[in-house]
Amino acid sequence: MKNKILTYIALFGLLFALSCENEFINHELDKQQELSVSVSDANLEPSEAFFENKFTINWTPAHNQNTGSAIFYTLEIDTLGTDFFNPLLVLVEKQQNLLSYSIDYGTLSANLTKKGLKQDKTYNFTAKVTAHFAKTSVPTQTATVQFSIKPYKAVSTELYIVGNATEAGWTIENALQLTASNTHRGIFRFSGILMPGNFKFTTSRDACWCGDFYTKDIFNENKIIYNQGGSGSDNQWTVTERGRYDITVDLLNLSIKTEFVLLPPYSKLYLVGDASPSGWNIANPEAFTQSASDPFIFNYIGQLKEGDLKISTFTGDWCGGDWLNASVPNQSITSAGFIITHGCDGPDNKWHVNSAEAGNYQITVNFKTNSIAFVKLNFGANLIQNGEINSSANWNVYGVGWDEMPVSNFTSGKMIITNNPSNTYCNGIIWQAVEVEAGEYLFSADVSGGGMSSAWFEIMFGTTQPTNGSDYTTGKYIALLPDNGCGTSPFSGNIAEIGCGDSNYSGVGQNGLISFAKAQTIYFVIKAGTWDGTFGSNGISVDNISLRKKY
Repeated sequence: MKNKILTYIALFGLLFALSCENEFINHELDKQQELSVSVSDANLEPSEAFFENKFTINWTPAHNQNTGSAIFYTLEIDTLGTDFFNPLLVLVEKQQNLLSYSIDYGTLSANLTKKGLKQDKTYNFTAKVTAHFAKTSVPTQTATVQFSIKPYKAVSTELYIVGNATEAGWTIENALQLTASNTHRGIFRFSGILMPGNFKFTTSRDACWCGDFYTKDIFNENKIIYNQGGSGSDNQWTVTERGRYDITVDLLNLSIKTEFVLLPPYSKLYLVGDASPSGWNIANPEAFTQSASDPFIFNYIGQLKEGDLKISTFTGDWCGGDWLNASVPNQSITSAGFIITHGCDGPDNKWHVNSAEAGNYQITVNFKTNSIAFVKLNFGANLIQNGEINSSANWNVYGVGWDEMPVSNFTSGKMIITNNPSNTYCNGIIWQAVEVEAGEYLFSADVSGGGMSSAWFEIMFGTTQPTNGSDYTTGKYIALLPDNGCGTSPFSGNIAEIGCGDSNYSGVGQNGLISFAKAQTIYFVIKAGTWDGTFGSNGISVDNISLRKKY
């Protein structure tokens, strides 16, 4: 019995060995043939214009001397006359069932220049194919072919704009990167603000300024000059007018296309003075809103008190930028003129608001006409019932289908919204119906809090009546949204001015202005909730909610 078992084991071992060996046996290769190799182009001069064209090396099958042995191929390239002890390129290494290898011009040229070969110089090479056999009894076979290549330098995959016409100035480490085309190699686009000054293009942010540069062709405004390693004439483009520039650079065709969009001289304006709500506070003054339809127009809507005012283009330092000053000292707000002064150079002329003129105003600065207008606004009665939050009267508190609602306390003349103590996941709405006429209205609401996280506080003016237990998402106007950049830090002020929101919120940047096209019932909705977050330690306080028609 023992002898039978040993016999079975021996037979099983033999069968296993034969099956393993069969993996490296291919009798299709038993026929006798000579290994040979050829190339698709024996005198290759690749160029960037044909970057994706292929250079191909083909070889015939080696012969395994009727052993059925599997064959593995290695493909190497070296300069002519060398012994392949340290080949320049190894393109294939012991791969089976492979009789061809292709590489695009760009990659091949890049691989050769990385090995130290010079661009635009012709080199002679040898390609060698080596056939290795699974059965060591079959000797290794080789075949070679000679060819020449003239490597070229592929265009950069990155491009930067540098110069004092850009916000980065001549600090090359901060050069602005252009956007590469996803469909056309060598094409880059820049769209941004350029100021009076000069610029050029570079392929590197290296502080040594030793990268490649593209400069202006002084003989053809639509062409650029390639300066390898910063060589050549340093002819730069000159910007004479501040504005948005859309620039397309084509490195393959050495061309440039520039489109200019005129912009106003400033992107921010602020109201400063004791006639303004923020007083003489240059660190945090009242901001104007730039018109979305005409960037040359800036508007401010708010209260003016008796006192003086001027307009800054900056914050933080009294001498840190340009001012819009009155044309003469103590200029009346009925005058349309202004002058521009720099820093603390002066003259420090101001507009004066007298006691009879104090009230709500819309101030409009128009840089196309270089004019300023102070228009006193008259508003109707507050359409929000119990906007002073003297009690919970006139306010409906609904859930939106979640298990928990935030806690809404009407106390001390305020509406205070806090987390539900039993759950950090909550959502709910507080609303009332409002009858409006066609026209423009001014909305405001005082909000304050210690800072939110993973929470939302939204203001909506919808046209559908809320339903208890259903979510409400229409008519989004303004919000406190940490994800959009407001409400995270402690806050206090008019939500129409300090709020934020994405493109779904129509009131962002409107300073409380809202228009209704017809007489109708609208629904003023406050929506608040948290998603494993908090409204802050003391919640969000809401008071003095107002919606008044502008006359």
